[in-house]
Amino acid sequence: MKQIIRITFSLVFLVSCNNSTKNKGEREFIPNPEKYALDEYLEINDSLKYKFTPDTLIGQLSLNNTQNVNEYLGKDVMKKLIDDSLPYSSVTSKDGEQRLTFYFHPGNIVNTFSEFKVSYNNKKDRVEEVTSDRAFKTESGIELGMTEGDILAIKGKPQNRVNNETTVFHYKIENMENSEFLKTYNMPVYYADYEFNNGYLIEFRFGFEYP
Repeated sequence: MKQIIRITFSLVFLVSCNNSTKNKGEREFIPNPEKYALDEYLEINDSLKYKFTPDTLIGQLSLNNTQNVNEYLGKDVMKKLIDDSLPYSSVTSKDGEQRLTFYFHPGNIVNTFSEFKVSYNNKKDRVEEVTSDRAFKTESGIELGMTEGDILAIKGKPQNRVNNETTVFHYKIENMENSEFLKTYNMPVYYADYEFNNGYLIEFRFGFEYP
C-alpha cells in the first residue's frame, strides 16, 4: 500500500526518466514539482495516509549509539569536532557530492551523536573523511533529490510548513509521557526538518533537540 501511495505521488510530479541525464539521482528534474503536492496529499483518504515515523539511522550510524562510529567516521572522531554552539564534524559521500554532518551533545557518552544533517557539498576544499556510501540515506529511504510528494508519502503531513526562499517541512515528537519512542531514548524532543528548493530535497536534519 505504501508503494502504491508513493507511485501515485511520483506520477503527479515526475516525467519519464532520461537514462542520459546527469542530474542527481538519475532523475530528470522538472521545475516546481511541488505544485499541488500538499493539496493532492490532503485529498487522499485518511486511512491511507502514513503517520510520521522517526528515522534514527543514517548510513551506518544510529542516533545516540557508538556502534560503527570508528569504522564509518574514522578514528579519534571526537578530536575532530568543531566547537560551536553544538560540537560537530562531517564526512562526505564517496563521490564528494554529499556531506553528512553529525552533532555531539555536551554531557553525552563519547562517540554518541544526537543529530544528523545531510546536504549537498558546496565546499569541496574542506578536508574530510570520505565514506563508502554514494548517498546518505535513512532507514525509511529519505535521501537528497526527493520531491515534496515523496516526503509526504513517507512521512505524512508536517506539523509546520514554512515557505520563504525555500520550503521546509517540520516534524516533531514531544510529550515524553505519551511517547514510547522518547521514553526508549530518554530524550524529551525529537525533530526532523526537510528543506526543498523548487520542490526537491536539498537538505534534511533530524535527531534530538539539545536540552
